[in-house]
Amino acid sequence: PRSEIVETTTLIVIMEFSLLPILQARLSDFSAEAINEEFSAEGVLLKLRMPCVRVEKFSALIQDLSRGRAILKVDAGRP
Repeated sequence: PRSEIVETTTLIVIMEFSLLPILQARLSDFSAEAINEEFSAEGVLLKLRMPCVRVEKFSALIQDLSRGRAILKVDAGRP
């Protein structure tokens, strides 16, 4: 049996602390995996890996949950 090759990308999400548990609960909906979490006084930076085809819907969810305040960007430095 042959397995399908799925192209993935690495994303960085910068958001308020309060959104972290909600987002973590939804990661499996997007076949996403958390790679790293960093905390600061301003909030949390979450690095994720997910299939490229899921990024658009994930971005819409992030913007909806954060009321447009979260920052979502592709990690250009990914291996």
